[in-house]
Amino acid sequence: MQHPATPTRSIPAFAETLRRELHRQKRPQPTAAGEALCHALTEWANHEHATPPLAEFREALCTRATAAQEAAACAMLDLITRAALPPPAIHTLLESCTAPGRFWFAALLTPITQTLPHDHALTLARRLLHDRSKRVRHTAIERCITCRCAAALLPTLKEVAATEPTAPSIHLSLDLIEHGYHVEPDELNPTRRIVTALVPGTDTTPPQVHCHSVSANRLNQLGPAETARRLQALWSRGQLLPAGTDP
Repeated sequence: MQHPATPTRSIPAFAETLRRELHRQKRPQPTAAGEALCHALTEWANHEHATPPLAEFREALCTRATAAQEAAACAMLDLITRAALPPPAIHTLLESCTAPGRFWFAALLTPITQTLPHDHALTLARRLLHDRSKRVRHTAIERCITCRCAAALLPTLKEVAATEPTAPSIHLSLDLIEHGYHVEPDELNPTRRIVTALVPGTDTTPPQVHCHSVSANRLNQLGPAETARRLQALWSRGQLLPAGTDP
C-alpha cells in the first residue's frame, strides 16, 4: 500500500532517523552531505516549501561518502513513494546528478516505477537504459525485468541489445519480459539447465524472478514453455522445489 500523498508531518522524524543512522556508521567517510540533506528535509517539511531540497539531494547522492549516498537514496525513495517528490522534480534531479547519483535511480528502478504514473515510469526507465554510464545502463537492464512497465520497455531493451549485445542480463531481461522465462546451461552440471521464470506481480507488489535447475531430458520432454509454466505455478503459491528435482 502506498503512503498518503500528504507526508510532510512525518518527514522531520524520518530525517532524524536518517541522521542517527549516518552517525551510527563506523566507516571513516565524511557525512556532511547527508547531514545537510537531513537538515534541508526538516526545513522543507516544517516550512511547507513547494519544492523538495533538490540541491541537497544531488550533493548527497553524488558524494563519495557511501553512507550519505545510501541515506539520500532512502530519503528519495521514501518521498517518491509518498508522492511528495513529483515526477518533474524526479527528472530534474536525475539530470542534475553525476553517474554515482544516477546509479541510485537505476538501482531503485523497480520500486520507483511501481509508484510513478505509467508514462513517467516509462520515460525514467528509457532514460536510464540509454545512460552514458555503463554501470547505470547495466543496473537498469537488471531492474527493468520487475518494473511495472516492463512490457512497454521491450522495444527499448531490443535497441540496447543491438548496440550492446554482451551487456550483463540483457538476454535474460529480453526473454523474461517477452516470453516469461529464460533457459541457460547449468555451469555446475552439464546434464541440467537453469530455468529462470517471472512470477507476475499485483497492483501493489512487483513481479518476482525465481530460477531452478532442471534436467535437460525433462526440459526436452516438457518443452521450455511448459516447464516454466509449472515452475511459475509452484512459485506463485510460495512453493519451492528441492534442489535436484524436476517439475
